[in-house]
Amino acid sequence: MDYLQYSQDFQINSYFNALPPYVRQIILDAYGEISTLGELKECADLVAFLDSKMLAINEEVRSIRKENGE
Repeated sequence: MDYLQYSQDFQINSYFNALPPYVRQIILDAYGEISTLGELKECADLVAFLDSKMLAINEEVRSIRKENGE
């Protein structure tokens, strides 16, 4: 069961539903029960941080490939 979708806490539900769908899915897949808004925000921040790092790595790889003529 997707705990956050059925949470009784209005703040957690509101914050969770405001997140992009892919972030919600990552949180649901990676974490068990999240019982506080602080835990949810921490998870969302971590997902955003990792997403930005992956984007930076992808851009660097593309740049290297372009320099090497691939």
